[in-house]
Amino acid sequence: LLTAFKKKKGDHHQLPGGHVDEGDQSPAHAAARELFEETGIDIRNGLDRLSQVKINGKSSLKGRVFYYLPLNDDDRVGSCSPSSGEDFTVNLSSEHIGYCFEKNRDKAADLLYLHSGGKSKTAMLTFERIK
Repeated sequence: LLTAFKKKKGDHHQLPGGHVDEGDQSPAHAAARELFEETGIDIRNGLDRLSQVKINGKSSLKGRVFYYLPLNDDDRVGSCSPSSGEDFTVNLSSEHIGYCFEKNRDKAADLLYLHSGGKSKTAMLTFERIK
């Protein structure tokens, strides 16, 4: 979970993500690009590692598509360590002030509540991997 600060929300957690740009070939390409821009983790040539998830049995939630990505040691980049203490580093974008790993799905969903009007929380609580 990435940590950001905004005047209206203060410190809050969010999933890596963003919009599909004109040059993106698919939502999966957009997700990989956004992950790289926000964390330095580069799977743009390994999209087969992404699993699209269903939210309440549907492939999207209010126009948002979500993906699951298992991380491995080869994904480590940069020098920013998580506040949760794991031995894993990333390169955070300037829009983020930190990150953490939360293994408990309910707790992660609660941390995501302020972001995206609760859509990310709903996604976290109800996802099933499609692949």
